[in-house]
Amino acid sequence: MRKKILVILLTLALLLGSVCTVHAVGGYYYFLWPVPTCAKMSAGYDDGRNHCAIDIPAAGGSSVIASAAGQVTYVNSSCTHNYGKRYNCCNSIGRVIKIQHFDTINGSPVTTRYGHLSDIYVSVGDYVQAGQVIGTVGSTGYSTGNHLDFKMYAGDQVVDAGPFLQIPADLTYTGSDWANNGAYLTQLKSYNNTVYGGTAIISITTSGISVEPSTPAPTKNYIAMTGAFSYPILLIAGTPFNITGTCVSNTTIKTVKARIVDSIGVSRFAKQVNVNADAYNIENLASSLKFDKLSGGEYIYEVLASDGTDEYTLIYRPFRVSPDATIIAASDCTHPSDIKPGQSFKIAGTVAATSNITNLTAQIVDTNSTAVFSKTVNPNTVTYNLSGVDADMKFNQLAEGKYQYIVTATDSANNTVKVIDDTFYVDKRTRITGEVTISGLGAIGISQSSLSSPYVERTLKIDTDLSMENPSLSYQWYADDMPIKDETGESLYISKSLLDKCISVKITGTGNYFGTIESEKTQKVTSNKNLISEIIGAEYDYSINLAKQTVGPVLPGTTAKTLMDGVISTDVFNGCYDQQNQKLGDDDILKTGDSLRLMLFDKIVVLKYYVAVLGDITCDGKVSVIDARKILQGALNLLRLDGMYFDAADVNFDGKVNVTDARKVLRVALSLDNLTL
Repeated sequence: MRKKILVILLTLALLLGSVCTVHAVGGYYYFLWPVPTCAKMSAGYDDGRNHCAIDIPAAGGSSVIASAAGQVTYVNSSCTHNYGKRYNCCNSIGRVIKIQHFDTINGSPVTTRYGHLSDIYVSVGDYVQAGQVIGTVGSTGYSTGNHLDFKMYAGDQVVDAGPFLQIPADLTYTGSDWANNGAYLTQLKSYNNTVYGGTAIISITTSGISVEPSTPAPTKNYIAMTGAFSYPILLIAGTPFNITGTCVSNTTIKTVKARIVDSIGVSRFAKQVNVNADAYNIENLASSLKFDKLSGGEYIYEVLASDGTDEYTLIYRPFRVSPDATIIAASDCTHPSDIKPGQSFKIAGTVAATSNITNLTAQIVDTNSTAVFSKTVNPNTVTYNLSGVDADMKFNQLAEGKYQYIVTATDSANNTVKVIDDTFYVDKRTRITGEVTISGLGAIGISQSSLSSPYVERTLKIDTDLSMENPSLSYQWYADDMPIKDETGESLYISKSLLDKCISVKITGTGNYFGTIESEKTQKVTSNKNLISEIIGAEYDYSINLAKQTVGPVLPGTTAKTLMDGVISTDVFNGCYDQQNQKLGDDDILKTGDSLRLMLFDKIVVLKYYVAVLGDITCDGKVSVIDARKILQGALNLLRLDGMYFDAADVNFDGKVNVTDARKVLRVALSLDNLTL
């Protein structure tokens, strides 16, 4: 059964006690399709390029709308060109807008990004309505043609916007380069988020959008909370709490379940009932959720309902149980990270205490420990919404630099707690965020001829998964936490001096980017002898060259099965593939350029070693006069032979390509000689 996350517009109302009551708009809420005049998609989320966005190939000048209500938090209109280019002449996303919305996904605020725009009609700090025209489609930045690059974030994490978008019923996929999107289009339509079908009559104004379907819009089933409902924020251990609220549906509610889940995902208390009605009061489940039996820790209060087909998350609220009196910042608090000069930031969220909060101070402090802005209030309640100090925290007036956003609260028992202490930067540049890892360390096999070598030659490479596209970066490699002199490239050749050391790398944003991300340290780089004793332990026929990323060489006529049978640790490989990425059958003859691969999920290539077939320079699996001619050109430095081509050409196994190799291949082509391993 597919679980749907219900995104509900919420109005917060504070109650006495560390409790919050929410007024919800009944029914499903979906983010609007951002280019309503274009029901096409040319690339989708996770299409194999770490793209993580949806491309909508609308005509240049088409209106782009705000997908939901919110505040504009970022605008960059600096890109100077507006036509398709295959290189990055400015910032890669071109003219771009970001909007932070009032909606959340699992408690994290939602932000949408609109890239490659032509015109921009909004400014930082503007509040926009759902459907308001914010700009037009263009081809600015690293773009090959007019389209909108639409991306969604939950907090700092990129998420697939598909489950939350209104999907045009007649949406089609027009891409050709990224075949995964045929499957992604099917996935989008499976969400059942379609809101209009056929040719819709669409009216666009600067204040919003209206859609009048030419055919009746499908009725969407929903189950949602209606009116007010309660949830805990902070409880003292042993304190009871009573849940309240009513869920309603336009269909039959089959079951409702309420539960308390601890920090490791274990249900401490749960109750499910059969409803078979269109409304249900969840207070009937209260006696089964024994809040007073919880020990100190972090928990989630969750309510789910099912109509027999889909399961809906109605309430999902983290809360804390404390053994002693305390003060906390609830999970709905907003936290600044990096903002641009002149950009506003909205402070919101709840501070909760186990006794009345008598004093609360919010501050923005600079690197000299000077409070640039400060506001103190005396609420004398157990909860306080930080929106009450928002007007006094003037983020848009801060000069560039490093700051701290600090909130300190004191309760009636004279407990003082710093509930928020966030470091953030005001900078016109963009901070790099994401993850950096090191690949290439794993050794799969070593040839018999290399057993006397003092170390295994290999090259380590940097893999990044960043939340921005094509940032400008610098690199520094480290051995046992010490920088390696002159090693500032995207790869590191492992030399003898790096044996028995742990390797790491730092990437740093440059130019229009800033910030540093460091990889985890590798295991110690071991010597050849250690690798032999730990990994090999047996003889085998074919070697894998870790430095050249090649396997073999093999004789002409060798089949895929013969190679697989002759490679140690065959169980880690998925098989052999041709240059068109088609998997070879057991009896298929290998050609130079085929590859031996380890794959994850039959999609992600983890290890790839190119096959070298002796004498086969033309990659047709056999030896001919043309191969001899190419090897001779290589011997005379008229043709560069690297990697698998070098291994294929070196038929005399003397570590070089010369006229003797060409002569032997010619004799083999004329059936005057044979190749042997």
